[in-house]
Amino acid sequence: MNLSRSALLLLLTYSSVCFSQEEDSSDEKAEMEIFTMADVSCFSGIWLPTGNAKLLGPHPIVGVKVGAVKKRFDFGALIEFRFIRSANTYQINYNNNTVSTHNFLGGLLSVYLNYDIAKLSNSEIYVIGGFGWDGFDAIEKDPPTYPKSITINSFNYNLGIGGRFHFSKKSKSPYIGTELIYNFIDYENPKGTSIDGNTITIRLMYGSIFYWIK
Repeated sequence: MNLSRSALLLLLTYSSVCFSQEEDSSDEKAEMEIFTMADVSCFSGIWLPTGNAKLLGPHPIVGVKVGAVKKRFDFGALIEFRFIRSANTYQINYNNNTVSTHNFLGGLLSVYLNYDIAKLSNSEIYVIGGFGWDGFDAIEKDPPTYPKSITINSFNYNLGIGGRFHFSKKSKSPYIGTELIYNFIDYENPKGTSIDGNTITIRLMYGSIFYWIK
């Protein structure tokens, strides 16, 4: 009788320890997965200048975003390309000569931080903040006429709002999304046409959130 009770007590103790270890292991795995989720997306859209920069006209954009996800935060980097010629002619100073150009090939290299402010079933709404380098080629190198290129640059810091709609409720889930960004920039074009003014970016995205470490 005492032997049976001892055996039962030993079995219960062993089961309890095993269950506790499995729980701890699951918790550790869940915590680890929070730090190993990636968010990768490609996007297209339109870039809309304001103020004096309006003369550059709107430009289509394409780009890629790569980030890491932790709970409500999504932080990473993006590269964005803008193309087609300027809507209007503008002047720049090239070797102390005034040169007229329609050229425009630009982009943005930026870091960003998103924070989810609302989660609705399989979708999120988030706010965006970021900063980086913004610029475009006003003159492309073309010897002998233009022995060097001229690039107009600015520091870019931006704020906006975005949303994602996932195709399923699973953690590993493709999504479509959109972002509305207001960019604070200050293009400097000394001795040329004034093109100062902020810009608005509208992005349409396709991406996926997944575990990049298993």
